[in-house]
Amino acid sequence: MSYDNLFIDKKAIKSGNMVEVWEYERPSFRRPPVKSKFAMPYSDEERERWTKKNKMNSFHRMLRLVTQNFQGVNSYFITLTFKDNVQFVEEANKQFKLFIQRLRRKLKKDIKYIATIEFQDKSGRGAVHYHMLANTGFIKNTDLYEVWGQGYVRINRVKDTMHAASYAGKYMKKGIYDARLAGKKSFFCSQNLSRPLELINGKVDKLLEAIKEVEKVTYTDTTYESEYNGQIAYKKYFLSETLTIEAPKTIVAGSSD
Repeated sequence: MSYDNLFIDKKAIKSGNMVEVWEYERPSFRRPPVKSKFAMPYSDEERERWTKKNKMNSFHRMLRLVTQNFQGVNSYFITLTFKDNVQFVEEANKQFKLFIQRLRRKLKKDIKYIATIEFQDKSGRGAVHYHMLANTGFIKNTDLYEVWGQGYVRINRVKDTMHAASYAGKYMKKGIYDARLAGKKSFFCSQNLSRPLELINGKVDKLLEAIKEVEKVTYTDTTYESEYNGQIAYKKYFLSETLTIEAPKTIVAGSSD
């Protein structure tokens, strides 16, 4: 196995017209060793640190799915509420699943969606409601109300990828840190979403060369320290067009940021 396959000194994730790049001071081994079942248990401090990291990784994975799948064309923001004071997540999720089935029959297509749960704390009810991104195309509010059948609905068209990511980030970050969703999924999505592309090492260099040819590019960058990788340089690019990049034979899966 070549060095390029064993160690990672740079990594990129391309999701739609957003590209993230990490460059590591110290390369990381591609497959970190699995924690032994005989190892000492985590301390409370370690457990809290890993829980916080896992939540943030979950949040960023969700945002990448948004930028990969919802870029403004036929994409809509949808809010679904219950007229009854439904506070049990399991009961609400059952109704949401039935709604998706009815919506697909109504539209006669296998829609893509990402949804998150929020509780109506401002009204004092604490009832569950949903914020959702979906590629429904245009659908009348009255038709959506009828398909949902549980209460108030609202639908608005997505302007562009950044608009979608901003909307999703606002509500989904709330769900990730809501104690009422501890041990439950803070967001869920359809199985037909396309996944972001992950590249490592030399393939990252080729991607960066391709970015130079894009007419309009904006980016943000920062550096931070890692216990294992030393200094990490992180850059996030927003492209005016979506690059077509051939997927490598091997894609890094489940890597942390």
